[in-house]
Amino acid sequence: MTYKRNFQVYNQGDRADKVFIVKSGEFEIIRIAKYRPKRITDDSKVRLLLGPTNRTSIKAILKNEAHIPNAKRQEVRLSAIRAGQCVGIEDALNNRNYTTSVRCTSSTGQCYMLKANEFFVKIGKDDRSWKMITDSLYVND
Repeated sequence: MTYKRNFQVYNQGDRADKVFIVKSGEFEIIRIAKYRPKRITDDSKVRLLLGPTNRTSIKAILKNEAHIPNAKRQEVRLSAIRAGQCVGIEDALNNRNYTTSVRCTSSTGQCYMLKANEFFVKIGKDDRSWKMITDSLYVND
């Protein structure tokens, strides 16, 4: 498969039923992290944010947490991968959804895409191949 810059190869949360081997180009492994800002518990901090206001409204704000927005999403780049490196193996091996997303960062990139079950059948019980794969997993993490 050939991908252009910024194309998502797969998304975090998708079913991990494929394994990708990078043929050319560069790709990044990213994770979407969710976070919530810290709760404000000190009324002096509320005054700094809102300016002059009466004590009753400050207590109401602190009690109702009306000032806390919903969880935000932040994209975190975990690593870059290049020719010869694999992605998606660990998630497919553990029979879970993808725990990361992969995006092309070069002008074009190419990957071999194999169905996970076919990939594992081809690797079979070859200890040398499995050692190479598990070693590459620790390098990517």
